[in-house]
Amino acid sequence: MKKYLLKVALLSMSALAFVACSNDDPDGPKPVPEVSYGMFVVNSGNQSKKIDGSLDYIDFVSNKVTNGIFKAANGRSLGLTANDAVVYGSKVYIAVSAENTIEIIDSKTFKSLAQVKTDNSPRHIVAQDGKVYVSNYGGYVTRVDTLSMKADGKAEVGDYPEGMTALNGKLYVANSAYGAGTTVSVIDMATFKKTTDLEVPTNPVLLANDGTNLYLATQGKYKADYSGYDEDPALYKMATDGKTTKIMNADAMSLVDGTIYTFTCNYYNPEISFAKYDTKSGATTKMDLKGIDYPCAIGVDPVTKHIWVSSYNLSDYGYADYSAAGYICEFGTDGVGLNKYNTGVGPIGIYFYNNK
Repeated sequence: MKKYLLKVALLSMSALAFVACSNDDPDGPKPVPEVSYGMFVVNSGNQSKKIDGSLDYIDFVSNKVTNGIFKAANGRSLGLTANDAVVYGSKVYIAVSAENTIEIIDSKTFKSLAQVKTDNSPRHIVAQDGKVYVSNYGGYVTRVDTLSMKADGKAEVGDYPEGMTALNGKLYVANSAYGAGTTVSVIDMATFKKTTDLEVPTNPVLLANDGTNLYLATQGKYKADYSGYDEDPALYKMATDGKTTKIMNADAMSLVDGTIYTFTCNYYNPEISFAKYDTKSGATTKMDLKGIDYPCAIGVDPVTKHIWVSSYNLSDYGYADYSAAGYICEFGTDGVGLNKYNTGVGPIGIYFYNNK
């Protein structure tokens, strides 16, 4: 039973996703388009069933989805357990955990440009000032130069690091420690060295910032017998000294223009609820988004503010089917459903792309 629950916990952790926008282009700034052009969806696949991960692309002009676009462009799959990505400049960087690979592709042709090998399970990716940073389960962060497309640095952090965010020259790294972690490591980005570890609530997995404040999502502390949570998965406001203030229970977050979008849905609390939090006013508003069976990820278009939620389909037994293709739904700012697209297996990441 314990082994099964750990598996469920890891699946739930993988379901959390940031919105990654194309910004800080190392080749120079680009004009902001009137509308977003498209969106990438990273599908994790299913390692236990030996189902490879995949990449889908939704064109916002034609409202069409192309499934398996990486394989179509390159004649090979991404490999097992695609976990996260970032759209940065003219490239997309994809962490493929079970292959120990960071796949770098051209954002227009979807062709592979390079592969960067890591020592142990790349997990999450952020980009800043011409560099891409990738957390690795071996307890370190890999730095990749966007011009050479090669790793040019490595910084030790805590155990099983997950999500990261960059703020004021510091890289904050959530150390999950496979569910038992209680720290966020701080890396000085100029020296690329860890300066300190901050004490935080148990099982930190995601970090974001609004340019001023930090926000932390945890995946909860399990009871000793794995019958539930001693600490629920939650969203916290976090000071740079590590002091946290709980905002709400949540299993995912996506921060766009001062608003954090969340959902709750997990093994112990399968009832689905959506909410958004205004980081300026501190107000929380519930959202009524219908037609989702078991959410994987939430993302918000930084231009239109449309809300996107990916989901597993349900099996014949009424549970999330982790080995079947999933889907993603688009909602307007008023929460009304607009579009639905089929995806690959395990659509755990949503990433917007502006091509202008």
